[in-house]
Amino acid sequence: MSKVLTPKLKLTKESDDETIDPFAPNWPILDKYAGGLLVANGTVPPDSDLYDGCLVSELTSGKQWIARLNTGGTYDHIWLVYPWFAEVGTPSLSVASVPFTNTAYGFTNLWNGVNTDAATALVGTFLVVPIDAIYELVYSVRGSNPNSNDAPLSAHISVNSDQNYLWSETLEKYNLNYTVNCTQLLRKLKAGDKLCLNIWQSYGAPMAVSMVLQASVVCPL
Repeated sequence: MSKVLTPKLKLTKESDDETIDPFAPNWPILDKYAGGLLVANGTVPPDSDLYDGCLVSELTSGKQWIARLNTGGTYDHIWLVYPWFAEVGTPSLSVASVPFTNTAYGFTNLWNGVNTDAATALVGTFLVVPIDAIYELVYSVRGSNPNSNDAPLSAHISVNSDQNYLWSETLEKYNLNYTVNCTQLLRKLKAGDKLCLNIWQSYGAPMAVSMVLQASVVCPL
């Protein structure tokens, strides 16, 4: 009779030697999987160390995921917790006066981050998100008024260079100093989506603009 194993932890429940085999080989397995797996940041255990529903926690990043057995016999990892935050921006832009015509502007600086760095967060001048998730997005665009005109500064977040105005917002404010446009929103994004800001203004002269975008994972999907 060959060994018969339990489905999750592969414990021996029957074998050729009922006296010895079911016990001693099981203790190291129970010890290994007690409380889930703790791994170094960014480490994915081999499939031989996983089972369907195994909880995996990274050592210091705060990330946690569950191993899910797929139809191919390997394991997908489904994120439960994914702390991630990026604050990117460009401190100085010259935005021409072209009313109602969007121009895409990217980011030159990563100013703050959690579980990210400039090499992974910025691809070219796009902010790239790491996983499928619901994200909170907050941006602020501030332009130095080039003259005494009353006019709008319009900005909205563009995902993969789209022109979706449904979630843009324009604030017209003339105070002899700055014109400010800002918005906070929640958005479902996919891993690898690229974010930039689309901006236009109609003051009749080039405007000096600075912009900031903050993005954080609210809930992994």
